[in-house]
Amino acid sequence: MNSFRNLNPIRSIGLFLRYLQIGSFPFKTGVAAVVKIVFR
Repeated sequence: MNSFRNLNPIRSIGLFLRYLQIGSFPFKTGVAAVVKIVFR
């Protein structure tokens, strides 16, 4: 967990998004919809 925390925010976010892509597509699309609504 400490190694994950030491990564720069942009890279950690990229890894998180990649994990979402590999993990579950429906959940990723739901998150994308929420992001679109929040950052209109």
